Amino acid sequence: MKKVNLFEQFTNEANVKKEAKMVADQVIGGIQDQYYDEGYYNEDEVYYSLKNYFNSFGINYENNPVFDMAYDIVMKWVKKNIK
Repeated sequence: MKKVNLFEQFTNEANVKKEAKMVADQVIGGIQDQYYDEGYYNEDEVYYSLKNYFNSFGINYENNPVFDMAYDIVMKWVKKNIK
């Protein structure tokens, strides 16, 4: 029984990572557009960009592991690529 639970947990974590990466890619695309159009991007806006993305699909972002992981991915990207 424990093996099944461990497998399910691993599968769930893999799905969360995959979904977070897909969400982050979408939000990063919007950030790139804004950065190229306006010439700047404030990293404080990452949270609100993700929040708006989730709200546009009616998905609750509070205590959502996909939101949290996507936030981390986007913040790393912003710190690396937006100066």
